[in-house]
Amino acid sequence: MPAAAEGHPPFLPGQYMAPPTLLATTEAQLIGTEVEGKEFWFLDYNWAASGTVKPLRSNIPRKLRVVRNVSGFNILPKRLVVLGLDGAANSTTSFYGASSTYTAIQPTSGPLVYSRTGYHARNNTLNTYPVDEFLPSTGVPHGGLYYIVIEGPATCINDGAATTIATGDWLYGCATVTTAAATNASSTVAGRLTTAFAAAASTTIPNVTWLNLLGRSLSTTATTGADVLVNVRKVYDC
Repeated sequence: MPAAAEGHPPFLPGQYMAPPTLLATTEAQLIGTEVEGKEFWFLDYNWAASGTVKPLRSNIPRKLRVVRNVSGFNILPKRLVVLGLDGAANSTTSFYGASSTYTAIQPTSGPLVYSRTGYHARNNTLNTYPVDEFLPSTGVPHGGLYYIVIEGPATCINDGAATTIATGDWLYGCATVTTAAATNASSTVAGRLTTAFAAAASTTIPNVTWLNLLGRSLSTTATTGADVLVNVRKVYDC
């Protein structure tokens, strides 16, 4: 199984690299930039299990990327986030804090757009990525480094409409959530997924839907906010 171009993972799934004590408002104040954007392969262990030996959940390997939270809020586990490439402060794609002090670490060009993430995605017309499901329930603070899932199993959250999701369904992020960004530090709607089309769908699928697919469901649910196990396999990954 391939590893990163160099070195070992800076932390394990379920962990994150905390931000500086003081709120970082410039690149020079950030820590961990030497690992930001790197990708690592992990076996699909249940990292939430107790003990030093973790049980395997499946035999499907997982590719994880180290990314930074630049949203101004805590990013929560199991949610979907948008990369900086597709998001901007207070945009319609992802929730961000209203403070202008965050803009210095929200790049609009260059390689860092692939490793800076906005808050929970609120638009299904863009590529979204699952947040490490094993993170603490309080999530990752602004400026911290954590993993998103690029490929392999990931636990996400069903939408707020109790959509029926069957094993094999193709999934993507929920449609636009229009509530004002500054009030959604703990949005119960944004960052969730829904069915793009059923496994046996025979309808014509728009190209934009194909491009933004998250992957296929490995579980079944019809409950609002329930966990959904997804095999992340993106048609287009950046």
